[in-house]
Amino acid sequence: MSPASSRFAPSRLALGCALALLAACASDPKREPPPLRGFVWPRKGVIAEGVAFDPVSRDFFVSSVRERKIWRVTPDGAFHEFGVQDGQPFGMAVDPTRDCLWVALNWPGGANPNGTTSQSMSGMRQFALGEDQGGMIGCSFSDEVEHVLGDLVVGPDRAIWATDSKTPGLYRLDPDAESKQRLQPVPIGDGWRNPQGLAFGDRGELFVADYSRGIARVDPVAGSHFILAGSEERLRGVDGLYWHDGALYAIQNGTKTHRVLRVVLDASRTAVERIDVLLEGPPLDDPTLGVFAEGAFFVNAASGWGDYTETGERADGAGRPLTEHRLVRIELDARR
Repeated sequence: MSPASSRFAPSRLALGCALALLAACASDPKREPPPLRGFVWPRKGVIAEGVAFDPVSRDFFVSSVRERKIWRVTPDGAFHEFGVQDGQPFGMAVDPTRDCLWVALNWPGGANPNGTTSQSMSGMRQFALGEDQGGMIGCSFSDEVEHVLGDLVVGPDRAIWATDSKTPGLYRLDPDAESKQRLQPVPIGDGWRNPQGLAFGDRGELFVADYSRGIARVDPVAGSHFILAGSEERLRGVDGLYWHDGALYAIQNGTKTHRVLRVVLDASRTAVERIDVLLEGPPLDDPTLGVFAEGAFFVNAASGWGDYTETGERADGAGRPLTEHRLVRIELDARR
C-alpha cells in the first residue's frame, strides 16, 4: 500500500461505516418517522373547511365544500381523493375505536331551475378508513326544520355530537343504538344564536362556542348552559373549539385580526383565567377548523369562504384572486 493510499484508508473505512449505519437506520421499522408538516392545497378556491387526523396511518383528511369532496393527505403531502359526496362536507372527526371517519354533510337550499324553492338539509355520514371507503351509516333529522351541521366531535360516551348553526341546537348520534339513523336533539337551554365548535373537557364537561356570545359550558342533563365568565367580549367569533392537555384551544375568525388561542380556565372551569395568542394575522385568512396531531395543533388557516357569494358566484367579480388553502402547524409552546 502506498503512503497516499494508507493515508486515506481510515477515511474510506469511516465512510463505509457511516453508509452502513444509514442503511441500517433506513431499514429499521422502529426508527422515528419524520415530523408531520403543514401543506398547501394543490387547488385554489374550493372552500376548505374541515380537517381530521388518523393516528394509525398518519394521514390527514380535509373537506372541500365547493368540490363536495373529501381528500386524504398522506404524510408526504400528496392528495388522494377519499370520496365524492352528494352534499357539502363540513366538520369531520376520526373515530379510532370504530376505525372510521364521521362527516357532517349539508345540502343548501334555494331556488330550483323549475321555479320552486327547497330548504336546507343536513345529516351525518360514517366512512370506513380502510380500503372500503363507502358510507356505512347515513343519518338525518326527523323534522322538517332547516339545519346546517357545522362541526362534530366523538364524545367520551362514544356518541357523535354535532352543532347546528341554522336552527341553533345540539344533536347526538349513538351509532350503537337502534335509532342510529336519526340525530337526537340535546336540551341546551334558550338564547343560542350561532353554535359552532364544541369540545369535551377531560372531566366530561361540554363546551360550545356561540359565535356572537362567547364560549358556553353546557349541561345536557339539566338542559341548560351559561357563558364562561370573561369570554363574553374576548371570545366572540370563535369557530373551531378543542380541548387539549387541560385547556381549550379556539380558532377565532370573527374578529378583525384572526387568531388561534389557548384558553386557560380557572379551577372550577366556569371562567376564563388566561388567553394565550398562539398565532395572529397572516397566514391566517378566515381560519375555520383544526386538529391535534403528534404534539402539534394543525389549523385550516385559509378557508376561502369569501371567494364566493351566498349564491355561489365569484365575489367582487372574476378579478378577485382565489384563496390559496393551507394547513399550518402550530407548536403548542408558541405564544405571542
